[in-house]
Amino acid sequence: MIDDPPQGSNCVIEFGDGVVIVAGARTDGDAHLLDIPAYRTARGSNVGPGEWRVARSPRGGWRAHPRR
Repeated sequence: MIDDPPQGSNCVIEFGDGVVIVAGARTDGDAHLLDIPAYRTARGSNVGPGEWRVARSPRGGWRAHPRR
């Protein structure tokens, strides 16, 4: 279960390669928006900042999609 973050909150995100970052979090209706800062992957690749939308999928799980 994902709790509703207060507007302007931060959250900890751990990627599949083990990299951990702190991102901004806010709600958008029944979804969550994550402001991901620039970071470096475990293999050393640089990833630019971006915004991701996390929402329930029709099958009940959570899905994350980049907002462009």
